[in-house]
Amino acid sequence: MPLCLAASAAASAAFLAASSHNYPGGAALLLLRRRLQTGHAAATARDGGAPCPPLRVYVDGAAAMTGVTLFGEDAARSELAGGCGLAFEREGYEEGNRPEVAPGRYEYLLTETRDRAGYHVVTAARGFVRMDYRRMRAVTEERVWLMEADGFNLEKHFQGSGTNPEENRSLAG
Repeated sequence: MPLCLAASAAASAAFLAASSHNYPGGAALLLLRRRLQTGHAAATARDGGAPCPPLRVYVDGAAAMTGVTLFGEDAARSELAGGCGLAFEREGYEEGNRPEVAPGRYEYLLTETRDRAGYHVVTAARGFVRMDYRRMRAVTEERVWLMEADGFNLEKHFQGSGTNPEENRSLAG
């Protein structure tokens, strides 16, 4: 009986480890929220911040299916004060519901595709791949990337500058 109890506890721990990595889209949204909070805090500490246009965020189907929820989006919106907001656009699998991800259309992407023209990787959220039963641990790898438009300057955005990466390039120089 004690052996069964120990085996059951070990299996439960293994499945808990695996399930804690099942939502890399949600983890990527959390990384975006932290980045925006840090940028907003830096801008408001320097000059009090200024009203600014909403940041545009693209969410692909894989990120949406692995944890980017409407509740998470609402929480991210409510955390940004000072007149700034977030506008999320989701990709769907239907042919007519696939927005073009052109450089400069969005400031941020949450995507399973690592290489996108006009964007660079900021960080990645890891997701569950498989169990390593020899080491009794969940094996993870980068699954959803947080990407930022090339030339976009978050602090300048929060200081009231436009969201246009071309405009922010000239302001940064």
